[in-house]
Amino acid sequence: MCSSDLHTYSQLWLAPAMDFSVVRYAQVIEGRLRERIDLRYRNDERGNWIPESWTIELPERIDPTKAEFRESRIVKWESNPRFARSEWDFDFPPDAQISDLD
Repeated sequence: MCSSDLHTYSQLWLAPAMDFSVVRYAQVIEGRLRERIDLRYRNDERGNWIPESWTIELPERIDPTKAEFRESRIVKWESNPRFARSEWDFDFPPDAQISDLD
């Protein structure tokens, strides 16, 4: 690996006991932590690991001893919900520009 490859990289921490779920993600730029996300899971009734909450750490660029933290949690979870077909019908105005990249 050449030194230019070390400027920006990401790391993932996986939990083998939880079906290799990602429990931490970190991005490092120029040797300094840019972002770290810690994820927490719960096991549902089917034995699947469901994200429950996560914390994001964003260190300040000027003073890395200071950081912004954001915490989020899932308040409602539904596995494979059913949607009415009408929810996928879109009524675009006549002057709308549509692009389908499929």
